[in-house]
Amino acid sequence: FTAAAILKLEMQGKLKTTDKISKFFDDVPKEKRKITIHHLLTHTAGLRPQYGDDFNAISRDEIVEKIMRTKTRLRAGERHRYSNAGYSLLGAIIEIVSGKSYEKYLRENLFLPADMLDTGYRLPQWDKSRLAQGYTDEGKWGTLLDKNWDTDGPYWHLRSNGGIMSTVLDMYKWHKVLLSDSILSDKARRKMFTRHVPEDEGGSWFYGYGWALATTNRDTELITHNGGNGIFFADFRRYLDDKVVIIFTCNYTDKLTI
Repeated sequence: FTAAAILKLEMQGKLKTTDKISKFFDDVPKEKRKITIHHLLTHTAGLRPQYGDDFNAISRDEIVEKIMRTKTRLRAGERHRYSNAGYSLLGAIIEIVSGKSYEKYLRENLFLPADMLDTGYRLPQWDKSRLAQGYTDEGKWGTLLDKNWDTDGPYWHLRSNGGIMSTVLDMYKWHKVLLSDSILSDKARRKMFTRHVPEDEGGSWFYGYGWALATTNRDTELITHNGGNGIFFADFRRYLDDKVVIIFTCNYTDKLTI
């Protein structure tokens, strides 16, 4: 969703994926001045995976400052190394450029046009009885809204790199959106699903903008991404040549094997 929002802003003429982050943030240190939006989208900015726990209280400006003053682990563009923090920076850029909160921009420009009424952080105004409870071997973990969140969503260690709640039906609606130009143009979707960088040394997996891409052993295309926090897990597999999509969610991952 973060990658889609960036591409939507590019469609609206408000940014370019080739823009350097120094266009949006002040006091960018020398070692980070070559980092572009493209680097953040493809996890090639050289940033650390994360800079704190998902539920630690931290504001947008504080996470930006923390990322800027922490030394990078690689040079920009050197290789793919997954970084949730890079997507936190993208979320900050979305807010700065749009003048709206991250969730409000996504809801107005992505979710509502896709009729995805059950996707978001706070704006869907959830009936708590509908929220999935997480579980561990020790018992009930609770829902995301039981955890330490800000008034308008998660704090910035998690915001824009995860934590969005949804339903299988809404995720299927998103799959259908990505098959048409109803929200993202053909050009934007081609950029999203381009094999920009290899994920592994063997070159069998690649990363686009927010999606992993591979060729199956049947020589068909797979566009996918999974994620989790050790409690919840989700997998989204789009076998486009086969015209098959698999959306899998789970709220107890201690014994989960995929």
